[in-house]
Amino acid sequence: MCIRDSAWGVEPDLVIYTAVLRACARFQEPDRALEVLRIMEGKGMTVDVLACVTLMEALSGASRWDEAFGLFDSCRARGLRPDIKCWTQVLHQATQAGRWDLFPTYLQAAVGEARTHQTGLDLRFFATVINACAEANRTDEALAVLASVRSYGLVPNVVCYSAAAKSCLARNRWRDALGLLEEANEQGISTDATMYKTVLRCCWQARQWQSVLKLYGEMLERGLEVDGQMYTQLMDVLARAGQAELAADLLQEMVANGLMPVDRTLSAFFQCWYQQGEYEEAW
Repeated sequence: MCIRDSAWGVEPDLVIYTAVLRACARFQEPDRALEVLRIMEGKGMTVDVLACVTLMEALSGASRWDEAFGLFDSCRARGLRPDIKCWTQVLHQATQAGRWDLFPTYLQAAVGEARTHQTGLDLRFFATVINACAEANRTDEALAVLASVRSYGLVPNVVCYSAAAKSCLARNRWRDALGLLEEANEQGISTDATMYKTVLRCCWQARQWQSVLKLYGEMLERGLEVDGQMYTQLMDVLARAGQAELAADLLQEMVANGLMPVDRTLSAFFQCWYQQGEYEEAW
């Protein structure tokens, strides 16, 4: 390896070593990354935050999670002070690895260090962590992080609430999703179409057609955009509930808003009428 013997006549510094580590991570060469680390340590170099994160990427990219977290803990023990960006990445890796035993410890450490040094603790950090929980289908953890935001002197925004609502999708936690929307509205947070669509989808998956229609009505009252996918979900839930007349009104409204129904939308519409034996009405 050229960095070992300075083949180009240039003594590598930390920047060069970090670049090599990044290449190892990109091409999924964790063993070479560890070899570079040994060379750095042999030269008495201190691994900084960027180098540590890059090493973790190389190891986690090969699913060598225990080594990645062990490296991170070792760097911290030797005085490394991760910034909030580093903590965000480490927490995300913990969710990807399913290391929920480490997640609360790392979260507490991240927040504690950020408060101590008064740097970097903002809503973007919490939203990213909540979203990482949502991607891992960990609703309880996502809701716990959201609930903790105010204790750190911050007021959660719609991005935090939307990410928490997204975590409810895979677990069929439609009641929690509705509760999040209600709480956000009560707190005066400007809930947007993205959050409404997420909560509506939760209710749609749970076949809660009354809640779906209620959410749809609220979106119209607030002037939020209803897209073709949402109309299809609405039609589908009405078909399951046998609400043929409501389905007919919805189809007319969809066309009036300039949206052409797709095959799935029409299929759900016809299903409503067929279930009631009204074949002529369907056509």
